[in-house]
Amino acid sequence: MRSLNKILFLLLLPVFVTAQFQRNQLDSMHQVLQHAANDTIRMDAYYKLGMYYDDVNLDSSLYYNEEGIAIARQLNLKLNEAEMLMNSCFPLAKMGNYPQSLKVLSQALEIAGNPSNEKNTWHLLKGQTPQTYRVSLLGWTHMGFDNLYGYTGSYEKQMASAYEAKKFAESIKDSILLAFLYGDIGDAYMKLNKLDTAIAFEQTALKYFSVIPFEDRKYEGQVYSSIGSIYQQMGNLDLAKENFERAIRTGSLQNNLARI
Repeated sequence: MRSLNKILFLLLLPVFVTAQFQRNQLDSMHQVLQHAANDTIRMDAYYKLGMYYDDVNLDSSLYYNEEGIAIARQLNLKLNEAEMLMNSCFPLAKMGNYPQSLKVLSQALEIAGNPSNEKNTWHLLKGQTPQTYRVSLLGWTHMGFDNLYGYTGSYEKQMASAYEAKKFAESIKDSILLAFLYGDIGDAYMKLNKLDTAIAFEQTALKYFSVIPFEDRKYEGQVYSSIGSIYQQMGNLDLAKENFERAIRTGSLQNNLARI
């Protein structure tokens, strides 16, 4: 019995470590928000909290995004506003509020589509320029449309949006976005019963996930789950089981079993 308990502990240790790390991150973000020295730091904390609570607490995710958007508008940081508008589409779609999800995406797309909004930016990532930030937002916003159409069952529109997002992602070599997009396109082909094509896209998604940082691989388990579903539809139950098990293991490591 002691040996079994030890094995179980060792198997679950990465899950506990990841969960503790995420809890520490959350506490840190709340501390930053409480003691923020200026509005830009406060806006960034709202942005990160909005991202964190997606898949955890949808109302909280939406609240923090809206607070961040309000500050971005006050500071005329249009691209930051667009990013948080885009982020809002995900909890809204999960809540079933499709009209509002469409509205925030349309607002984000209008902002990201205007090159003049590159003039006033804040806190760019290492190696990022105002232009690549804006192009990245165009890709992620089209991915938001792809996500929304997936929820509404409009799979042809979902693929069209994903392919549009893919153009922007490829132009700036955004591997994280490409990992998500290949998975989404694979899911759409699965819904359209084009199973061989679906598997090819899901496997390409896994290749992109394999080269990005661990903290950005939150939805990798969902890809394995999709592959399991495809094999199940094909009648290959052994491969379906194998991929469902991989989905659970991968999701556990990321402390994210909500989408599996």
